[in-house]
Amino acid sequence: MKKSLLLSLAVLTTLLGAPLTQAADVAYTLAGEHVFAGGDPAYGKQDDMHQGGKGRFDGAFFDAEMNFMRFYQTDGVGPLGTPNRFNHEATPRVTIGYVSEGGLGARVRYWNFSYTAGAPATQTAVDTYNIDAELFERLEVGHHTSAEWSAGLRYNDFRQDEAVFNQNDEFGGIGLLIGFRVDRDVFRGNVYARGRWSILTDTEANDLNFVARDKIGMQTEIGVGYESALCLRNGSRLTGRLGYEHQFWSGFGVDSVGGTGNGITGVGFGGIVVGLGIER
Repeated sequence: MKKSLLLSLAVLTTLLGAPLTQAADVAYTLAGEHVFAGGDPAYGKQDDMHQGGKGRFDGAFFDAEMNFMRFYQTDGVGPLGTPNRFNHEATPRVTIGYVSEGGLGARVRYWNFSYTAGAPATQTAVDTYNIDAELFERLEVGHHTSAEWSAGLRYNDFRQDEAVFNQNDEFGGIGLLIGFRVDRDVFRGNVYARGRWSILTDTEANDLNFVARDKIGMQTEIGVGYESALCLRNGSRLTGRLGYEHQFWSGFGVDSVGGTGNGITGVGFGGIVVGLGIER
């Protein structure tokens, strides 16, 4: 997890470069209009940039989020009688992509959660990650509202270990991924609501009898928040984000009653999202 965070910071620092060290390079919004260093609006990359640094923006982008997520389970985390409780753990999510002037783009995304809870004898350990590859399109619905749709593929690797049962649930599969997002201008930024849905399939070995079988899992992610952007003198745009997100994964997890690693239960994550992105 530390390596992922360090890599994210290194890439973000490289993309930002010298402009962040010069306060005169920052464009900001005043009374609804952009004011650029030196009074030269030509430093803005797009002519249609509007309130809060938003608007149509084309080019490469990098986004790093630190999600403070807590692990949940539909029938409770840990075996009955000795429940375990996860904290809100720091989990990185990194996105790299490119968007055209017309709003069409492509991106890849990585997210990881790897933590344990409870005493060693009754410990619950969860180790999982998602890798997404998507095509998307950004659309201007109105002067103050925009939307985005996306579609692609997701690979998920999941493992939950329960020390009491000496049992685990494993999943490693690929499937379709769709997403939708809506943004609405508010003050000098925008509020957003976004969702992603994925159905994945996998053939795995059951720990009870080692018989290979097909397995299906479904993942739902919903999030809301607020973000604002600054236009930099070199034409780049820096975006900050604060939000909250919940995820529910059906068909994942170790049964807390019988201890079978059959994924008949469901697991989830929830917590605060803090993000920083750069487009150039």
